[in-house]
Amino acid sequence: MKRRFWIAALGLCLISPLTMAGPIYFGFGTGKTSVDQETAGLKFSDEDNGTRYSIGFRTLQFLGFEGTYDSLGSFSDENAGVRAEADISSYGVYALGVLPIGKHFEMFGKVGMHHWSVDSSLSGGVTESSSDSGNSSAYGTGMIFLLTKHIAIRTEYEKFKTDKTDSLSLTSLGVEIRF
Repeated sequence: MKRRFWIAALGLCLISPLTMAGPIYFGFGTGKTSVDQETAGLKFSDEDNGTRYSIGFRTLQFLGFEGTYDSLGSFSDENAGVRAEADISSYGVYALGVLPIGKHFEMFGKVGMHHWSVDSSLSGGVTESSSDSGNSSAYGTGMIFLLTKHIAIRTEYEKFKTDKTDSLSLTSLGVEIRF
């Protein structure tokens, strides 16, 4: 699945100059990931640092497409002597609806699909480990502040669906480099 994601992202980059009305951009962001998960009857909530890498382009002033890689963090909790741990990552492809507000601000909403991977383990009274992955929907919203024609500050909130978590979200602040 990772290979298909990168082929699709490369295809978007190659096709985009022929159809785009806006910039190609690369981005990096960091923030907090929150997760609620139930594993083997143990329910836990945790937060960790998350990072995001993105590449995207605009086909119209109000419409864009984006590919992302998210390292969503490592989580752990302990209950009754049993420790639960999970490492989560995601690759995604999104459509963005963009609303320019003046010369320097943009609001956006995005919806798409992501391929998630969860490596989890239990230790203590019960010892178990598993690795699981799948494809699910994801959506988000955010704001962009254009510092210059080629540099923007981006803040966003994303919500990811997975079969292995009850709730998974990333709140991030980052930079876009536009070409």
